[in-house]
Amino acid sequence: CSAFQVHQCKQAAAKRWQCSLCGLKQSYLRVYAQGAAKACREAAQSFNMRRGEAEQAAAQEEADYAHTDEAQSQQQQSEKPQQDSKIDWNVFL
Repeated sequence: CSAFQVHQCKQAAAKRWQCSLCGLKQSYLRVYAQGAAKACREAAQSFNMRRGEAEQAAAQEEADYAHTDEAQSQQQQSEKPQQDSKIDWNVFL
């Protein structure tokens, strides 16, 4: 889980905690903010908002790329000469 979360901890706090979103045991990778609870919550919200926007932009780029690939393949198929569905039997005689 890559969500930013706020945790109140003591100096001798455990290095592992249970994520409230995914329920898995996590460990502290880095402390991004310290101080008053309100300031930490606002920081976590802004970090999560930026992460969400980045994921959304990546998904949009992927969808655009897939759409472009699909359009190119359709264009290539339409550029191929259409073969007649009738067979010219004179070729076989």
